Amino acid sequence: MMKGAMTLEKERTPIVYPSTMIVWLIIVTIIMVFAGLTSALIVKKSDGSWLSFEVPAIFTLSTAVIVVSSAFLEIAQIFNKKNKKNATSIVLWLSLLLGVGFMATQFIGWTDLVDQNIYLGGANSNAAGSFVYVITGLHWAHMIAGVIYMVIVAVTIAFNEFDNPVRAVRNCATFWHFLGLLWLYLYIFLILNYN
Repeated sequence: MMKGAMTLEKERTPIVYPSTMIVWLIIVTIIMVFAGLTSALIVKKSDGSWLSFEVPAIFTLSTAVIVVSSAFLEIAQIFNKKNKKNATSIVLWLSLLLGVGFMATQFIGWTDLVDQNIYLGGANSNAAGSFVYVITGLHWAHMIAGVIYMVIVAVTIAFNEFDNPVRAVRNCATFWHFLGLLWLYLYIFLILNYN
């Protein structure tokens, strides 16, 4: 009886793997941060000293780029499940390049805000402008984390170092898709509150 119980114990797999749990805990934390920021923006906007301006048009391009990047990551998952290591790596790098492209378009959007005399802090700033920089800048920082995560996964896949490459790519995709969905929410939120 003891031997059978030990065999059963060895065959059990965790309900949620630690790496997956970490990704979800990070996602929940990020949701809480952005829920607080967007709530604070709504409260501050209601005080009457809100500055209206155009959200940079290039943020529309940013949105398209992040959606395409997520689509490539889905393709990478398909290749990975079929054990096509080279195809998985190539598509991961394409998704990564699009992620960097997203970040570049965000930077261009910030220069557009400066051209509109919208600044972060300082004597010439308004809380409306500061909120845009803080919200998009914090999302940008999380994108850097996502890019680093994707580089680690892409390199490790290339060298065949994962015990479970399907789970590794899935976790990376989960985090990346979350960042994309978060951007979609933020983009719509900014459009509704500024334009």
